[in-house]
Amino acid sequence: MDSLLALNGFLDRLDKYVHLRKSGVAPGPPRNRGKTLRQEVSPVLRAAAIEGEITRGEAFGLIGMSERLGRDIVGSLLEEGLLVSDSLRGPVRLGFPAHAAGYWFPDLYPLERT
Repeated sequence: MDSLLALNGFLDRLDKYVHLRKSGVAPGPPRNRGKTLRQEVSPVLRAAAIEGEITRGEAFGLIGMSERLGRDIVGSLLEEGLLVSDSLRGPVRLGFPAHAAGYWFPDLYPLERT
């Protein structure tokens, strides 16, 4: 199972996924197919993966922009399922949405090549 998850390179794959989404190469969820990600989300996803969960304030700080823009970005990550939370104001943790699975765990969920 360790070889399928390949956890030793997981953080690098998170960063690569953000880069591919920013570039428009990797698709988002079906309802947001054309939507890209901002590069500023990478530290948030990394922190959530490392820490298990982070407060929303920490996430806003990692984005390094105004609190308002931080709220919008965290909201979009929650909407996509890249982050999840048990409440509207509670801490956030890394989600594992289907649209990202093949990029995050390529040996477990191989991407379809056309």
